[in-house]
Amino acid sequence: MNISSTINPDLDTTGVKPKAKDVAILKANATKIDEPGHVWVSWNPSSESCDENQPACLKCKRHDVVCNYGPSIIKKISDRSDMGSSTAEEPGTDKIPDFPETAERRLQELTLLHHYTTNTSRTISFTTSTNYDQATIDMFTQTVPSIALTNVALLYSIYSISSFHLNHSTIAPSTSTSTGTSNPSFLTAYTYLDQTLRLHRQEIQHLTPLTADAICLTSSNLRICAFAMLQQRSRIPYTAPIDWLRINRGASMAFKAACLCIVLSRDVDVDFHNINPSEEALKKSVAWMFVRRMPVLADHSEIFVEANAGKFAHLLRRTEGDLASEEWDGEIEGAYRSTVCYLGYVYKHIEAKDDPATITRLLIGFPYFIEQRFVELVAEEQPRAMVLLAVVFALFVRIRKIWWIGNCGDKEVRGIFGMLGDEWGGVKEEIGDLVREGEEDVYEFL
Repeated sequence: MNISSTINPDLDTTGVKPKAKDVAILKANATKIDEPGHVWVSWNPSSESCDENQPACLKCKRHDVVCNYGPSIIKKISDRSDMGSSTAEEPGTDKIPDFPETAERRLQELTLLHHYTTNTSRTISFTTSTNYDQATIDMFTQTVPSIALTNVALLYSIYSISSFHLNHSTIAPSTSTSTGTSNPSFLTAYTYLDQTLRLHRQEIQHLTPLTADAICLTSSNLRICAFAMLQQRSRIPYTAPIDWLRINRGASMAFKAACLCIVLSRDVDVDFHNINPSEEALKKSVAWMFVRRMPVLADHSEIFVEANAGKFAHLLRRTEGDLASEEWDGEIEGAYRSTVCYLGYVYKHIEAKDDPATITRLLIGFPYFIEQRFVELVAEEQPRAMVLLAVVFALFVRIRKIWWIGNCGDKEVRGIFGMLGDEWGGVKEEIGDLVREGEEDVYEFL
């Protein structure tokens, strides 16, 4: 799969407080206010490419709308689907094709929704026996399905996650293939993911406070789907997991925009480290339930403190060979430095034996916290970028018991090692130590 980048450089979140730059950007992009509290926001991330010849593309150039998710991801997902009607689109129409209405489909969707509410939803709450969080469990088991009944994109994302979970539960590791397409539930997962991406792309064009929670939750679900796909991808030959990075990054930016949209509509100035807004609507927002639980989602400044680089600062050092051949400028150095600070910040939490749920959220948020330039360096498979990515995946080993994470951490590390030259031998040993450390400290979730 080949997902076009969805990131607007103007919305790079590194060290910027939303109540300053980001809210100003949203105000600048507001297209109209048609009634009190109903602010339409033009979400305008840039795209690297848009191939109008691909049938999965919704003709964004011709209709003068922004392509938030590259067309090839939808096309590749659709190619895996066994529902032909979901991949065809009549020329000259904007309507998103739907599935045929059949008794089989109704039973399938009821089964998927039931499986999500009774099984899958608990697996994404990151609750442990020692730190039981009933409020979070209730949010995923009750609130999210309730909102999904009013938003098709969110509902389809639930169907997709539930299908991925069923695929994981019914296929033994020894019999699963690199693509997983032999299992009907896996094909169903891709079919609903195709539809989710199409609908989600349209919704974020006209983000409002009324749809912000659903968009936020859909974005969160897309990240889970991206991880589930990461487990299944072929690594022979090994290539950088750029699709995983891009879909996570794009979904994360939509998540951020949804949170800011709520603040903008209520004209509330929020202290992200002491979130106790008087606005009742803000208190009830599911998007802000995420942020209240983890304020660093809104204000990243504490992550990108130079002191955080600590343990991984040496990964920025350049040899004479690097000076002669490595692509380098201020922007590249900044992208590497911010990534190293992120890694050090996460590792400090690990060393301090912090709540596993907090550490897990920081880890899966990796594509959200890094700079877009780092994503580009990974796409180019620059050795230093791949080394830093290997460190991230080494840290993922400790959360491998989450079904949609699984063994992707050590698999990706092994793949990256095969790309690196002998000059990185010492660093590879250090990363191997991180993998072994994670294997001895695997987190247990409900």
